[in-house]
Amino acid sequence: QKTAVDVNVGHFNYTEGQINILPAKLQKLYKRVKHYQRMLARKREVNGKLATKSNNYFAVRTKLQSNYRKAANIQNDLLQKFTTKLVNNYDQIVIEDLA
Repeated sequence: QKTAVDVNVGHFNYTEGQINILPAKLQKLYKRVKHYQRMLARKREVNGKLATKSNNYFAVRTKLQSNYRKAANIQNDLLQKFTTKLVNNYDQIVIEDLA
């Protein structure tokens, strides 16, 4: 059996259909990351170099790192599941990658 994979920004297209790689949970995490980044930027604007020494800055930075880790884990899980599915079900896989 053969299949072809087309990699797009929000999804993977392949012979049997389409896999969404931006589920709602991941989009929610991206919004939180954006929020925490803004908070850190504001703290740096107001306090300058002293911002990095404050406890509030450290707490927000920790939350930001946690959300980055969660998003990376979800992305990695989706990719691993999709590639495992392809390898188990198909003999030949063709991947299109446009520069």
